[in-house]
Amino acid sequence: MKEINILSISNSFGVNLQTYAHQIAKENNILLNIYVLYIGGCSLETHYKNIITNANAYDLYKNGSIIKGSVSILELLEYEAWDYIITQQVSYLSPIKESFFPYVNEIFSYIKNNSKKAKYGLQQTWEYGCDFKKDGGTYFTKEDSNQMYLNIKQAYDYVSKELDLDLLITSGKVINKATKYFNTDFHSDGYHLNNDGCYLIGLNLVKQISGKQIKNAYIPEDLCIEQCKKYIDFINSL
Repeated sequence: MKEINILSISNSFGVNLQTYAHQIAKENNILLNIYVLYIGGCSLETHYKNIITNANAYDLYKNGSIIKGSVSILELLEYEAWDYIITQQVSYLSPIKESFFPYVNEIFSYIKNNSKKAKYGLQQTWEYGCDFKKDGGTYFTKEDSNQMYLNIKQAYDYVSKELDLDLLITSGKVINKATKYFNTDFHSDGYHLNNDGCYLIGLNLVKQISGKQIKNAYIPEDLCIEQCKKYIDFINSL
Protein backbone atom coordinates (compact mmCIF):
# COMPACT_ATOMS: atom_id res chain seq x y z
CA MET A 1 0.00 0.00 0.00
CA LYS A 2 1.43 3.35 -1.05
CA GLU A 3 2.00 5.77 1.86
CA ILE A 4 1.57 9.55 1.51
CA ASN A 5 2.06 12.01 4.37
CA ILE A 6 0.63 15.54 4.16
CA LEU A 7 1.20 18.41 6.58
CA SER A 8 -1.37 21.21 6.48
CA ILE A 9 -0.50 24.50 8.22
CA SER A 10 -4.05 25.62 8.50
CA ASN A 11 -7.22 26.22 10.47
CA SER A 12 -10.70 24.64 10.58
CA PHE A 13 -10.82 24.46 6.78
CA GLY A 14 -7.86 22.10 6.96
CA VAL A 15 -9.74 19.98 9.49
CA ASN A 16 -12.70 19.87 7.07
CA LEU A 17 -10.34 18.56 4.38
CA GLN A 18 -9.04 15.67 6.49
CA THR A 19 -12.42 14.49 7.84
CA TYR A 20 -12.86 11.50 5.52
CA ALA A 21 -9.78 11.60 3.28
CA HIS A 22 -7.77 8.95 5.18
CA GLN A 23 -10.58 6.39 4.96
CA ILE A 24 -11.36 7.20 1.31
CA ALA A 25 -7.69 6.75 0.40
CA LYS A 26 -7.39 3.49 2.34
CA GLU A 27 -10.28 1.99 0.38
CA ASN A 28 -8.32 2.90 -2.75
CA ASN A 29 -5.08 1.24 -1.56
CA ILE A 30 -3.34 4.42 -0.35
CA LEU A 31 -2.18 5.02 3.21
CA LEU A 32 -2.85 8.75 3.35
CA ASN A 33 -2.01 10.48 6.62
CA ILE A 34 -3.01 14.13 6.94
CA TYR A 35 -1.66 16.16 9.83
CA VAL A 36 -3.19 19.59 10.45
CA LEU A 37 -1.54 22.33 12.49
CA TYR A 38 -4.68 24.04 13.74
CA ILE A 39 -5.56 27.47 15.07
CA GLY A 40 -9.17 28.50 14.54
CA GLY A 41 -9.51 31.31 11.97
CA CYS A 42 -5.76 31.50 11.45
CA SER A 43 -4.46 33.73 8.65
CA LEU A 44 -1.21 33.54 6.72
CA GLU A 45 -0.02 36.61 8.64
CA THR A 46 -0.48 34.77 11.95
CA HIS A 47 1.27 31.66 10.65
CA TYR A 48 4.18 33.89 9.62
CA LYS A 49 4.35 35.54 13.05
CA ASN A 50 4.30 32.10 14.68
CA ILE A 51 7.25 31.09 12.51
CA ILE A 52 9.24 34.16 13.58
CA THR A 53 8.64 33.47 17.28
CA ASN A 54 8.67 29.64 16.95
CA ALA A 55 5.43 29.72 18.91
CA ASN A 56 3.97 26.52 20.37
CA ALA A 57 0.57 27.82 19.29
CA TYR A 58 -1.03 24.92 17.44
CA ASP A 59 -3.16 21.89 18.13
CA LEU A 60 -2.14 18.92 16.01
CA TYR A 61 -4.76 16.80 14.25
CA LYS A 62 -4.11 13.53 12.47
CA ASN A 63 -6.72 12.04 10.14
CA GLY A 64 -9.57 13.89 11.84
CA SER A 65 -8.62 13.53 15.51
CA ILE A 66 -6.61 15.83 17.76
CA ILE A 67 -3.46 14.08 19.00
CA LYS A 68 -1.40 16.82 20.63
CA GLY A 69 -1.50 20.43 21.78
CA SER A 70 1.02 23.27 22.04
CA VAL A 71 3.21 22.43 19.05
CA SER A 72 5.17 24.68 16.69
CA ILE A 73 5.53 24.69 12.92
CA LEU A 74 9.23 23.84 13.15
CA GLU A 75 8.51 20.86 15.42
CA LEU A 76 6.20 19.40 12.77
CA LEU A 77 8.47 20.18 9.84
CA GLU A 78 11.08 18.00 11.58
CA TYR A 79 8.53 15.37 12.65
CA GLU A 80 8.16 13.48 9.38
CA ALA A 81 9.63 13.14 5.89
CA TRP A 82 6.64 14.92 4.34
CA ASP A 83 5.44 14.20 0.84
CA TYR A 84 3.36 17.39 0.71
CA ILE A 85 3.22 20.52 2.84
CA ILE A 86 0.25 22.82 2.22
CA THR A 87 -1.26 25.94 3.68
CA GLN A 88 -4.09 28.38 2.88
CA GLN A 89 -5.31 31.86 3.56
CA VAL A 90 -8.08 32.38 6.11
CA SER A 91 -11.44 32.20 4.34
CA TYR A 92 -12.52 35.83 4.60
CA LEU A 93 -9.22 37.04 3.09
CA SER A 94 -9.01 34.30 0.45
CA PRO A 95 -10.76 36.34 -2.27
CA ILE A 96 -8.13 39.09 -1.89
CA LYS A 97 -4.88 38.06 -3.58
CA GLU A 98 -2.99 40.99 -2.05
CA SER A 99 -3.69 39.56 1.43
CA PHE A 100 -1.39 36.59 0.68
CA PHE A 101 1.71 38.76 0.41
CA PRO A 102 4.37 38.99 1.71
CA TYR A 103 3.43 36.26 4.19
CA VAL A 104 3.01 33.35 1.77
CA ASN A 105 6.48 33.95 0.29
CA GLU A 106 8.10 33.96 3.73
CA ILE A 107 6.16 30.89 4.90
CA PHE A 108 7.18 28.77 1.92
CA SER A 109 10.77 30.00 2.10
CA TYR A 110 10.89 28.81 5.71
CA ILE A 111 9.18 25.51 4.89
CA LYS A 112 11.58 24.77 2.04
CA ASN A 113 14.61 25.51 4.21
CA ASN A 114 13.39 23.03 6.82
CA SER A 115 11.78 20.30 4.70
CA LYS A 116 13.64 20.09 1.42
CA LYS A 117 12.21 16.89 -0.07
CA ALA A 118 8.49 17.71 0.12
CA LYS A 119 6.22 19.07 -2.58
CA TYR A 120 4.50 22.33 -1.71
CA GLY A 121 1.01 23.62 -2.27
CA LEU A 122 -2.16 25.43 -1.27
CA GLN A 123 -5.66 24.31 -0.41
CA GLN A 124 -8.14 26.52 -2.25
CA THR A 125 -10.84 27.60 0.21
CA TRP A 126 -14.51 27.75 -0.74
CA GLU A 127 -17.29 30.29 -1.01
CA TYR A 128 -19.66 31.05 1.86
CA GLY A 129 -23.18 29.66 1.72
CA CYS A 130 -26.72 30.95 2.06
CA ASP A 131 -26.58 30.83 5.90
CA PHE A 132 -23.72 33.34 6.00
CA LYS A 133 -24.80 36.75 7.22
CA LYS A 134 -23.05 39.82 5.82
CA ASP A 135 -22.13 42.86 7.95
CA GLY A 136 -25.36 44.60 6.98
CA GLY A 137 -27.41 41.71 8.36
CA THR A 138 -28.48 40.31 5.01
CA TYR A 139 -27.72 36.74 3.96
CA PHE A 140 -25.49 35.67 1.09
CA THR A 141 -27.25 35.14 -2.22
CA LYS A 142 -26.22 32.62 -4.87
CA GLU A 143 -24.69 35.51 -6.77
CA ASP A 144 -22.65 36.58 -3.72
CA SER A 145 -21.38 33.03 -3.26
CA ASN A 146 -20.44 32.58 -6.90
CA GLN A 147 -18.60 35.91 -7.03
CA MET A 148 -16.69 34.99 -3.87
CA TYR A 149 -15.63 31.73 -5.49
CA LEU A 150 -14.49 33.48 -8.69
CA ASN A 151 -12.35 35.85 -6.61
CA ILE A 152 -10.94 32.94 -4.60
CA LYS A 153 -10.08 31.04 -7.77
CA GLN A 154 -8.33 34.06 -9.24
CA ALA A 155 -6.33 34.61 -6.04
CA TYR A 156 -5.21 31.00 -5.59
CA ASP A 157 -4.40 30.54 -9.27
CA TYR A 158 -2.27 33.69 -9.14
CA VAL A 159 -0.41 32.75 -5.96
CA SER A 160 0.22 29.17 -7.10
CA LYS A 161 1.69 30.40 -10.37
CA GLU A 162 3.67 33.21 -8.75
CA LEU A 163 5.31 30.80 -6.28
CA ASP A 164 5.57 27.94 -8.79
CA LEU A 165 3.91 25.54 -6.34
CA ASP A 166 3.53 21.82 -6.99
CA LEU A 167 -0.09 21.40 -5.92
CA LEU A 168 -3.32 23.36 -5.74
CA ILE A 169 -6.04 21.36 -3.99
CA THR A 170 -9.22 22.54 -5.69
CA SER A 171 -11.65 22.25 -2.77
CA GLY A 172 -13.30 25.55 -3.67
CA LYS A 173 -13.93 24.45 -7.25
CA VAL A 174 -15.53 21.23 -6.02
CA ILE A 175 -17.93 22.97 -3.63
CA ASN A 176 -18.87 25.60 -6.21
CA LYS A 177 -19.62 23.06 -8.92
CA ALA A 178 -21.31 20.58 -6.56
CA THR A 179 -23.60 23.30 -5.17
CA LYS A 180 -24.84 24.03 -8.68
CA TYR A 181 -24.97 20.41 -9.84
CA PHE A 182 -26.86 19.03 -6.83
CA ASN A 183 -28.70 22.29 -6.05
CA THR A 184 -27.64 21.84 -2.43
CA ASP A 185 -25.86 23.97 0.15
CA PHE A 186 -22.90 21.99 1.53
CA HIS A 187 -22.22 24.29 4.50
CA SER A 188 -22.95 23.59 8.15
CA ASP A 189 -22.94 27.21 9.35
CA GLY A 190 -22.44 29.41 6.32
CA TYR A 191 -18.69 28.87 5.97
CA HIS A 192 -17.60 25.47 7.34
CA LEU A 193 -18.67 22.38 5.40
CA ASN A 194 -21.21 19.83 6.54
CA ASN A 195 -20.34 16.13 6.37
CA ASP A 196 -21.41 15.83 2.73
CA GLY A 197 -19.18 18.75 1.82
CA CYS A 198 -16.24 17.25 3.74
CA TYR A 199 -16.79 13.97 1.91
CA LEU A 200 -16.71 15.72 -1.47
CA ILE A 201 -13.44 17.55 -0.84
CA GLY A 202 -11.94 14.37 0.65
CA LEU A 203 -12.78 12.49 -2.54
CA ASN A 204 -11.25 15.27 -4.60
CA LEU A 205 -8.05 15.28 -2.54
CA VAL A 206 -7.55 11.54 -2.98
CA LYS A 207 -8.20 11.84 -6.72
CA GLN A 208 -5.71 14.71 -7.05
CA ILE A 209 -2.99 13.07 -4.96
CA SER A 210 -3.30 9.67 -6.63
CA GLY A 211 -3.88 10.96 -10.16
CA LYS A 212 -6.55 8.30 -10.50
CA GLN A 213 -10.33 8.12 -10.34
CA ILE A 214 -12.02 6.89 -7.18
CA LYS A 215 -12.79 3.20 -7.72
CA ASN A 216 -13.58 1.78 -4.30
CA ALA A 217 -16.23 3.56 -2.27
CA TYR A 218 -15.72 4.31 1.41
CA ILE A 219 -19.17 5.25 2.71
CA PRO A 220 -19.25 6.97 6.13
CA GLU A 221 -21.90 5.65 8.51
CA ASP A 222 -23.43 9.11 8.88
CA LEU A 223 -23.98 9.64 5.14
CA CYS A 224 -26.45 8.21 2.62
CA ILE A 225 -25.03 5.32 0.56
CA GLU A 226 -26.80 6.28 -2.66
CA GLN A 227 -25.88 9.94 -2.31
CA CYS A 228 -22.22 9.07 -1.71
CA LYS A 229 -22.18 7.02 -4.90
CA LYS A 230 -23.48 10.08 -6.74
CA TYR A 231 -20.72 12.20 -5.17
CA ILE A 232 -18.08 9.72 -6.34
CA ASP A 233 -19.43 9.79 -9.89
CA PHE A 234 -19.47 13.59 -9.74
CA ILE A 235 -15.85 13.85 -8.58
CA ASN A 236 -14.72 11.34 -11.19
CA SER A 237 -16.41 13.45 -13.88
CA LEU A 238 -14.38 16.58 -13.05
